[in-house]
This record gives sequence, C-alpha cells and structure tokens, in this order.
Amino acid sequence: MHLNQLYGNFGRKQELIETINVYNKDLAKYVSTRIIKSIIEINSEISTLLIINNINPDIISEINSNLEINLKNTFHNSVKSNVAIAAAVTAYARIRMIQFKLNDNVFYTDTDSIDVDQEFDPKFIGKEFGKMKLEHTFDDAVFLSPKMYGDITKDYEYVRIKGLKNAIDFKELKILIKKSIN
Repeated sequence: MHLNQLYGNFGRKQELIETINVYNKDLAKYVSTRIIKSIIEINSEISTLLIINNINPDIISEINSNLEINLKNTFHNSVKSNVAIAAAVTAYARIRMIQFKLNDNVFYTDTDSIDVDQEFDPKFIGKEFGKMKLEHTFDDAVFLSPKMYGDITKDYEYVRIKGLKNAIDFKELKILIKKSIN
C-alpha cells in the first residue's frame, strides 16, 4: 500500500534518542544534566548512554525550576508529527486490507504488505499508490504476534521482533511456537 512512509513520518515521536559512549568516570556529569533513558555498561571504563532529546523546552525549564537543577536539552523544531494524519493513514490501510483478511490463507497484514500461502493476484501488486509491494514467497513461516514473525525461503531467512535486530534465527523462533502449543 506504500503508506508506511506517510504513517512513519507523521506518526513518529517528537522526542529523539541520542546514543553516546562516555567514560564511566564522567557518568555523574551526564546523569545530573541529561534525561537518560538507559545506561549500558560496555566494560569497566566505558558505558553507552541513550539520552532523550528534543523535549519541549518549556517542560525542561519547568523541571529545572522546580527541582533547582540544570538539565540540558537539544530541541529541534524540525521534527514534525501529526497523530491525526498517522491515525487516518492506519485506518485507511485497515479498510483496504480487510478485503484480503477475509481469506483463510492470510497470515499477516501490515499497512503495505500481506503474507499468504498461495499466489497473490498481480493486479494488487505494483509501485503505484494503493498497491502492495511483493517482497517474496516464503517456504515456511512463523507468526507469533504483530511485529513478531519470521519466514524462510530457499535464498534467505528473516526474523522480525520489534525492537530487536537479529535477536534469534528462524529455527529458534519456530521452537517458540512449538512450545506454545504444548
């Protein structure tokens, strides 16, 4: 459906995550002046910080005033989002995809893709607006939940677990579904 770009652009959070590596001896300086999402210790000398940026300056100012601290914040007004447009794009995609979900052979749909176990009518595939992109035809697949699935073809295997990259391979994912059945 080629709506993911539109949804992604308007549905994104205005807050940005900055990733930096710092010496552990300097951690106190960052923790006392930044909003830290997480600290990942790399070794005894270095840690990686995930710092939340682009927070509304008025909120930072109020926090600094009330707590008498000096939090720093990098604010970029260039991040545009609009929840109403993102919701409309998602709703439109769901309306368009319902015609395919009525088929028993549909395993998964997203705003611009569909996974089925049979040939798909080519009139729905293309680069034009409103059409879907044919990624591949898989030999085996596992769908545990939205954004948590994997498939395999003769050429490659693909596992997607939202928020994790290359977390497990297809065989490990398939074991999870077998365990949930027992």
